[in-house]
Amino acid sequence: IGESMTAISHNSLVENINEVKKIFGAIGAVAEVDESEMDAVTALSGSGPAYLFYLADSMIEAGERAGLDRETSKELTLETLLAASKLLKNAEVEASDLIAKVASKGGTTESALSVFNEKGLKAIIEEGILKAKKRSEELSKG
Repeated sequence: IGESMTAISHNSLVENINEVKKIFGAIGAVAEVDESEMDAVTALSGSGPAYLFYLADSMIEAGERAGLDRETSKELTLETLLAASKLLKNAEVEASDLIAKVASKGGTTESALSVFNEKGLKAIIEEGILKAKKRSEELSKG
């Protein structure tokens, strides 16, 4: 799809890290991290597409339960996620600021967010990512 996120780390033996970044940059974004952070990268970004797919699947199914046909629910979900991702990527504010901008006091978004907060969705997501990091550490030790 011509998009990716690659994390790289290196030591002093790498003579031209800029060439490495250029190679990986040809297919997407590149982040330089310390090698000790690679398990966190794996948990967040390596597994990240599945988290988004999970969210999309949940939204599509919820749309159906709310009365939409599957194709309409899927199209609405995918275009919403795409547009929101682009907005978030280009915004000069934090995700929490964008949430506040779309969550009108007493409105529908605030209503849904209150359920997410009551159920501890943020903590569940964090726990899952930290568990993935732990598993990455286990796998890297052999």
